[in-house]
Amino acid sequence: MAMERHLRVLFLFLVALVPSTLAWLVTLRVGDIRLRGLTKRIPQAEGYVEINYQEKWWPICADGWDYNDAKVVCGQLGFRDALTVDLRKYRYERPLLHKDAWLTRVDCTGSESTLTECRLERLIQGTVSLPCLSNMTAVVKCDLGPRYSGVSPTTHRKLSAITTQPKFVRLKGGANTGEGRVEIYYNRQWGTVCGQSWDLKQASVVCRELGYGSARSAPKGAQFGQGHGPVWLDHVVCTGNELSIVDCAHSNFSATSCTHDHDASVQCNVPDLKVKEKIRLSGGRNPREGRVEIQRGRKWGIVCSNSWTYKEAGVACRQLGMGYALHALKEVWYFEGDKLDFVMADLECDGTEEALHFCRYKSWTNKGCKSHQVAGIICTQARLPDLVPDASQVRQSIYLEDRPLYLLYCAAEENCLASSAYQMEWPYGSRRLLRFTQAVANFGKADFRPNIDSSQWIWHQCHAHYHSMEIFTQYDLLSENGTKVAEGHKASFCLEDSHCYDGYEPKYDCNVGEQGISMGCDDTYKHSLDCQWIDITGVPSGTYTLEVIINPLRAVAEMDFENNRISCKLNYNGYQVVANECHLGEDELLNSIY
Repeated sequence: MAMERHLRVLFLFLVALVPSTLAWLVTLRVGDIRLRGLTKRIPQAEGYVEINYQEKWWPICADGWDYNDAKVVCGQLGFRDALTVDLRKYRYERPLLHKDAWLTRVDCTGSESTLTECRLERLIQGTVSLPCLSNMTAVVKCDLGPRYSGVSPTTHRKLSAITTQPKFVRLKGGANTGEGRVEIYYNRQWGTVCGQSWDLKQASVVCRELGYGSARSAPKGAQFGQGHGPVWLDHVVCTGNELSIVDCAHSNFSATSCTHDHDASVQCNVPDLKVKEKIRLSGGRNPREGRVEIQRGRKWGIVCSNSWTYKEAGVACRQLGMGYALHALKEVWYFEGDKLDFVMADLECDGTEEALHFCRYKSWTNKGCKSHQVAGIICTQARLPDLVPDASQVRQSIYLEDRPLYLLYCAAEENCLASSAYQMEWPYGSRRLLRFTQAVANFGKADFRPNIDSSQWIWHQCHAHYHSMEIFTQYDLLSENGTKVAEGHKASFCLEDSHCYDGYEPKYDCNVGEQGISMGCDDTYKHSLDCQWIDITGVPSGTYTLEVIINPLRAVAEMDFENNRISCKLNYNGYQVVANECHLGEDELLNSIY
């Protein structure tokens, strides 16, 4: 290394004698980067570094190449860090000739998000590149980390096993892997990060903390919808080398006046797992819809829809790079396509996977699948709503009421009572009702509208109103072993803007005719309204779990379905009920551990 430096100094001294023929390019814009390995792997995490310039791949000279340079390259390729590489296995490769080296020297600090941000040197004299003194091509070995270690579409390793582990940082609201709103877990509560001083350095720290590479974008202004709860971090300043976003300089937790419309987000570089080539759509009216076809080996086939839901559809849209799932189709006879066999059945995804190949399955055969059970999807890049129920409203408002049957005729018409109620002698007797208020906010990037046109809404004479969605909310009461002991549902007879947050104006008033929940507003169903309950008549005293699920049939597409469920612990002694530990269902894992 010392000899190389001396030679380089001597060389620069000599070429300085002819400056008129020497050009220094220190702020180059390079295109794609790839690793050319001795063997092909998925993902390719080790090999010679090559850059794409003017539609041609060029090597990089290894002069002065060090860990910081390798870290930046790995980060741009979607890997969290660089490792020491064993150069002995590359010693038999052809030495780098002077004319082959497009970049003579790379000098990075390690905190850059892309190679373009580093100091890049190319020494040329006329049209000839000047010497690469080491005669070697730069080689890197990237750290796969636990997220991508051993991952391959051919081995069908399940990525979700990694993503479900407890973390104090997460991404929410994104359609693609490695993107979303940044959220921090602190004091047993999830909160967001203020984006007013947000840039690629801060975003890259988050990406690497989560096992991805550097950040390719650092969106501000709640790009992936607004969070809820506190804004934990503000005035975040990172050097780019921190292990966690909380290690960066920042204001004290929650000591901020920042609002959720400034929530910070990230879009991370992720490794190329070569999964996009293994899925396609056929028969659709446009490229974003159609019958799902999967490649297994050299064979293409269709997917059985016997367990096809929005979760699987969302993974398929992500694998295709086509955004969010708008619809999960279980029959696609109207999509034309070649006659293919089933190659995937009994498919079950948790929704976080990068490809259908990483989901759980029981069979690759067509056993048990009928010819009409063919999965299809409609994907969208459009902005979507994101409904989030208020757990505190349920906890604070819950109570019991023994209501006479003669006041429940309309509720009975809408099937809001337990089945045993219809065996009673009306109008004598009463039902025990578990009542509570439900408030649902739309923190997404679009209005929440009913899934059917107003001309198809159903009129209910008894209550004298239309139902724009027959099941807007599902209520379940579960025993300690998870058995359902009572249930209820709420139709959306009046979706409207009950309250809007600062900067947002109400748009929907069901008394005027239009129904919906505007972005930045919430809709509140008071505990006193009909069907805002669970009929628990005959349920014995004990400890139970109350679940409130918004948009349970996923009839309307949202940015995130994981925050649609509230879970509360109920203590019921036969004449009184107390709710505690109410939280969004997505927070159960961390709350149970910490």
